[in-house]
Amino acid sequence: MECSQFILEFPIEPNYSFDSFIASGHNKLVVQELLNIKSRHEHSLTITGMAGVGKTHLLQAAASYFQENSQGSTAYLDIASLVQQLASSDEGDLSRLLESYSSYSLVAVDELEQLENRPGLQEAVLFLFNRVSSSGGKLLFASRNSPHTMTCLRKDLSSRLLWGDVLPLNPPDDDTLGKILAKMANDRQVKLSPKLIKFLKLRLPRRVPDYAQAMAALDRAGKGLKHKLTVPLAKKVLNL
Repeated sequence: MECSQFILEFPIEPNYSFDSFIASGHNKLVVQELLNIKSRHEHSLTITGMAGVGKTHLLQAAASYFQENSQGSTAYLDIASLVQQLASSDEGDLSRLLESYSSYSLVAVDELEQLENRPGLQEAVLFLFNRVSSSGGKLLFASRNSPHTMTCLRKDLSSRLLWGDVLPLNPPDDDTLGKILAKMANDRQVKLSPKLIKFLKLRLPRRVPDYAQAMAALDRAGKGLKHKLTVPLAKKVLNL
């Protein structure tokens, strides 16, 4: 898949796929709903959860999957991308934005929590919702906060978001964290002992981005020092 198929300022991350997302429990149901987005009756679906649980990963995975398995165009947008495309308050910018995505089969909008107290962006997302859904397209949203609790949203936008399901994405449990660490290590061809995995699970924040940063640092340290990765080395490299 070529990124030029998307209107993007921030390209789809190639590692953000459903295959690379390790889900357990309720999160498996969220993944299944995203895989079935095309056949859903509702026009929209919103996933919510704290920072670092994988919302961006799943939104981009859904955009890529939809693009690869349908005839329609797909777009992934974050708030910075929207701001860039609405560079001025000129109505022409909004018209061009809406025209750009009017025929898209799926539009995914990330970081919805950043819409609060930004009426111009809220208007753009509302009009985008109306334009895409009226053409039969689907919309995916991700937010740290649920639309139910985002009291600063304009009421018409809030009601649109609540037309579709709002699904929470839960933080990974201990077993899933271990699998995530093991996969990150395997992707880098790095060997982690069960003792080191247990140590990292106890000491690192329970966020996938922190795990990824830690693995990158350990990988660099192991290659640079030509040392086996151990708990003492991890303590030193990661300041734990």
